[in-house]
Amino acid sequence: MFSARRAFRTAGACAAVVAVGGVSTILGVAKGSFAAPQQAETNDHDERPIAPDRHSHLETCAPDLGGVKVPYEFNGFFKPVSMDSLKNVEAGRKVPLKFRVIDTTDNCVISNLAAVGAVTLNEVACPGEPDAAPLPVPFEGSQVRFDKHDQQFVREWTVPAKRRTCYDISQSVWTEPASTTAHFRAK
Repeated sequence: MFSARRAFRTAGACAAVVAVGGVSTILGVAKGSFAAPQQAETNDHDERPIAPDRHSHLETCAPDLGGVKVPYEFNGFFKPVSMDSLKNVEAGRKVPLKFRVIDTTDNCVISNLAAVGAVTLNEVACPGEPDAAPLPVPFEGSQVRFDKHDQQFVREWTVPAKRRTCYDISQSVWTEPASTTAHFRAK
């Protein structure tokens, strides 16, 4: 009986480490496949795997040992940011931007800071105002960190002091275009 299983990726090869009774053992290295594939959960009337939602508890992925970029899914931003609507925030306040990057191959949370790309901030027209071209604004806030307890990346954004202004903030993963955008109004 396996008590833990993790997959490690290194330069196109994969190895599975299995912990049995507190002792870790490397099962082997196979180029392009895993030595010990994980069983995917399925529903009663469909054999396709069930995708995790953003509230699922997933294992943290094994450390990246210089391997290849994996297929991923971006989840976030999480509370207090509302992704469904314009979020009213006080000018000058700090807003935590929380998100996850999920390795969709191994169904685990990526914790490597290298996975986090650029954050961009644009001043945009507020609802009811005439449309205007987005105006890039310097991002002021903390460096991104990985919160091991909540298994998510966190970065603090300091809302610009300019009141009655709307902003779009976007986060990218690796060097790809923005994965998600949240909308704010400074009050």
